[in-house]
Amino acid sequence: LFKVVGRYYAGDTCTILNATNGLPVCVAGNVPAYTTHPDQHAALWVPDGSGGVTLVVGNDGGIYKQHVAAGQDLANDQWAQGKPTDANGNPVAGANDGLNTLQPYDAAMANDGTLYMGLQDNGQAKIEPDGTMYTVFGGDGGFTAVDPDNSDVNYEEYVYGDIAVTTDGGKNWNDIQPTNLTSSQFTTPFEMDPNNADHLMIGGRDIEETTDGPNTTSDSWTKVFDLGTQQHPGDAGATSLLGDPDNQLSAVDVRSETTSGGLPTGPKTADQHHNDKGADTIPGFDETSGTTGQPTQVPGTYNDYPVKIGQNDGDKAMDVTVSWADSADDWDLYLYRKQGGNLTFVNDSASGGTTSEHLQVKDPKPGDYVVRVVNWDAAGTYDLDITFTQRTSPGVKSTTDYAYVGYCGYCDTITQGTPFANGIATNVGGDKPGKPDSPNGWHIAKARGLPSRYITSVRIDPQDPRTVYATLAGYGRRWAFPGAVGEDTSKIGTGHVFVSTDAGDHFTDISGNLPDVPANWSVVHNGRLTVGTDIGVFESCNAMGGKYAVLAAGLPHAPISTMSFKPNDPDLLVAATYGRGIYTYRYDDAQPLLCHDKGRVKMKIAKKVQRRRKQRARVKLFSTIDRKLHGTVTLKARKRHHHGHHHGKLVARPKRVHVTIKPDGKVRLGIKLPPAVRSKIGQGKKVKV
Repeated sequence: LFKVVGRYYAGDTCTILNATNGLPVCVAGNVPAYTTHPDQHAALWVPDGSGGVTLVVGNDGGIYKQHVAAGQDLANDQWAQGKPTDANGNPVAGANDGLNTLQPYDAAMANDGTLYMGLQDNGQAKIEPDGTMYTVFGGDGGFTAVDPDNSDVNYEEYVYGDIAVTTDGGKNWNDIQPTNLTSSQFTTPFEMDPNNADHLMIGGRDIEETTDGPNTTSDSWTKVFDLGTQQHPGDAGATSLLGDPDNQLSAVDVRSETTSGGLPTGPKTADQHHNDKGADTIPGFDETSGTTGQPTQVPGTYNDYPVKIGQNDGDKAMDVTVSWADSADDWDLYLYRKQGGNLTFVNDSASGGTTSEHLQVKDPKPGDYVVRVVNWDAAGTYDLDITFTQRTSPGVKSTTDYAYVGYCGYCDTITQGTPFANGIATNVGGDKPGKPDSPNGWHIAKARGLPSRYITSVRIDPQDPRTVYATLAGYGRRWAFPGAVGEDTSKIGTGHVFVSTDAGDHFTDISGNLPDVPANWSVVHNGRLTVGTDIGVFESCNAMGGKYAVLAAGLPHAPISTMSFKPNDPDLLVAATYGRGIYTYRYDDAQPLLCHDKGRVKMKIAKKVQRRRKQRARVKLFSTIDRKLHGTVTLKARKRHHHGHHHGKLVARPKRVHVTIKPDGKVRLGIKLPPAVRSKIGQGKKVKV
């Protein structure tokens, strides 16, 4: 016979459940004063050695426990959490002291440092700039957004896209869930336009948009697109049937750009053409130029071409193309703007395995620019074309809307059915330019090359709206891996990070050396891609991924839900970790160590094992880079064969170390050798490692 010892409800929570006809139903006269937090995940019995036992349970509220003596029953009102007392009423250590277990789905920071986060089963939390934290909305939390310039304006989300807005910092709320929102997921992403805090987008089967900000009502949202069904994507007239479910939004990103008008229409900037160049350069193997200071390429590995755009030059667009004959050669293309004596990164094209690189800047600002062609690994020459398109009219003030949506249907193979399917919808590259609150341009993208798995995020490249990054997990229910219910898995593919440069029509896998775990979010910082995964955050050498390193030490190995920048401080990254709360990271000019593994970071292995008492094999890393490097180094000690090759068996456990090397600096590392090896050394025997 089972007995309930931890009810879902307690205290005055029945008032809320009964008022809203919520479940479970509270039984009058049988409401305990205390209980555990809902959603149990783990339990452990701990004997006390005297016949008694402590039951410890883990849930969405952390750790709860109660102790019973031999022959005593567990009771609903005996759960200890926070600051409990002993049998004599004296305070004892709380079960959750020092245990950070918050599960934010999302976090957003305003310019004044105020942060909001939507928490699994713990509502909407607010952290003031002084660190004070409290709940401002109860129930299940979800995604969130805050007006960068007015932290009193915040949007929170309950389940199934039920958005509410506050204009007084969380004291009072208005429900603004779109009236016509259909087939939304339990936790439905929504996004605020970084260039217009009044512009938001959410979706289920339908994509809903508003530009009314905190004045939005449930009836004022505009339906801009219908995702249709699995078998009829984008068809607003399709009916959901068994085997042909509604498509449901799983990821969204939106951004607008406003053209002020009154732009100059004078003669365009003169074109430049340079043929058979590059013979005077040598390979530099340097991809790291997306930084705010001086670029890092070594002189002699590149050629620079100055470009001056006058105040009255009528340039609608600037196009730069470098081309060469042999695909075995690899030239990279970068564009910088001169500002205060420094070169500021504008754009780049560095894909590799091609015979050309191309970049474009629309309505380039007046000023001095530098086009840099870098010899990554090339023996031939190149041709360079810098061309400008004439602006024929000054234009009028207008706003262009760029949006991408990732969707699925069925999303959850456990509760909804099979087969799983996904796709991308966008208003970029359509028959008309996208406009806020308008269906203009919306269509289903071809998404060729994108595996059929759950799309966890879509993020628009800050330099080019036709470039979009997509991260993938498994399916909608994280623990239900592809194939768990025997469904067809022939389309699940591999890789977790993908990029499209043609508005979602074709995707390329840029997962590179990332661990084979779900990826959940991505951001681009100074020309380098940063990816949040189920085990942490990784940074690439450029915006096209491929080679990644752990971003920094100090972050728990926990799933990363979302990442964002503080609006007025784009070097401050805010990471929401699902299970360990909120972390921030400040970017500096440090670069990933592995981006310089082609000769500019050298390794020296000590010939002798030093310090007999501790007996460590020593390694030194020397950098010739004029900026700080960071990364993870794995040390392995192996027996050396008689012929000097390092192919012998391991003689010590591999050691992973996160290192930081100062500009033109060095760092010493060591790996401790096991007792058997140290014993041989102590006996005077030689052990080569």
